[in-house]
Amino acid sequence: MQRPPAYSALKVGGKRACDMARDGRPVPLAERPVRIDAIELLSFDPPDIRLRIDCGRARIFARSPAIWGSHSTGGGYLTQLCRTRVGRFSIDNAIALDQPHARGD
Repeated sequence: MQRPPAYSALKVGGKRACDMARDGRPVPLAERPVRIDAIELLSFDPPDIRLRIDCGRARIFARSPAIWGSHSTGGGYLTQLCRTRVGRFSIDNAIALDQPHARGD
């Protein structure tokens, strides 16, 4: 379970949470379940660790203290995040923006 950030596009009572947060109003967002399908250790060179994670929403790991070490003495933080797939769209089939057909030429 994880509570979404106040500065998100989620709606609370028909209003976007980020608009409420910017106005200084409290944002009552309930915790939501998160889905983790797989975690693969790619490398571990202390203090750095590289993981490949297949999950429902990538941002959950950028905000997850359980993953980034709040329970350890040194803590931890995310330095890089690369989303390789969103639904049926994959980075393997992506087109670089500098390619002519990517601009509709």
